[in-house]
Amino acid sequence: SIKAFREALLSADGDLHCGGHSAVIQSAFSSRGFYDAPVLSKPLDFTAAVTVARASASVAGTASFVYKIRNSNAVPARNVRVKIEPLDPRLHASTYMQAYGDLPAGRTISIGLSGGMATDFSVTGTIDAGVASGQRLRYRLRLMAEGAADVVYEGEVAL
Repeated sequence: SIKAFREALLSADGDLHCGGHSAVIQSAFSSRGFYDAPVLSKPLDFTAAVTVARASASVAGTASFVYKIRNSNAVPARNVRVKIEPLDPRLHASTYMQAYGDLPAGRTISIGLSGGMATDFSVTGTIDAGVASGQRLRYRLRLMAEGAADVVYEGEVAL
């Protein structure tokens, strides 16, 4: 993230130049709109479900995720991202992370739901060919934002 990059520059400046450039580094970021993210007092609200597209058990399939993210805080959530973490070796992350930018206070982002963005903006996974119907593949979705604790959603792809 931009915050991590700024912190790495400040750390390197401290190690190499005794922090002599820290004011210039801070100014370069803040003059371009990159301020420290406000700390969120409550976690973001996150609900999710999975949809599977697969012709038969003999071919690979795709797991797409639909979800809703709501910021019920009084300040914006900066750099909102969702990442898939497959917990089963037969499920592979294809689009492992999606970024949604800043989420204003009181607003909601919907992915794959009516009135929201298409599932093209979702994280996705590929299901191995040969995984039989009736199998369950575990996954974890991780919702991340600057200044907020991660929100973790665990579920299963039911075939």
